[in-house]
Amino acid sequence: MDEDDDDLMTPEQMASVLKVTSRTILYWEGEGRIPAEFRSGRVVRFRKREVLRALKEGTREPRSVQLASLAVYIALKREFPCLVPMDVGTLTEAEEVEIKRQVRAYLPEIEALESPQERAAYADGVVKAAIANVR
Repeated sequence: MDEDDDDLMTPEQMASVLKVTSRTILYWEGEGRIPAEFRSGRVVRFRKREVLRALKEGTREPRSVQLASLAVYIALKREFPCLVPMDVGTLTEAEEVEIKRQVRAYLPEIEALESPQERAAYADGVVKAAIANVR
């Protein structure tokens, strides 16, 4: 592995490695095909190793769907299996903040549900809405 695999790269630098445009890199990141290590406003940085791993493995669902699924799984206090598997070891700080925000948003609605069937339907609805939002 190259020693620069851990260095943060701009979209332009990542595009050069992959022989695509920087717009393609940002599009892939936005749809969850590749992970951004850091995002603040328009500033986005990538780790070459993580991007190459994500492209090699592929993702079953966009990252935003994975995050929504994980958030509802946490909000349901792990009562049901996570509907969309994801490697939590790959979460960026920004994604952790987003998951916490989503958990806080889901909790009041989940606490109002009485049966396991209602909670399961709620979790399924969250994931379906996240998928619909991407497509």
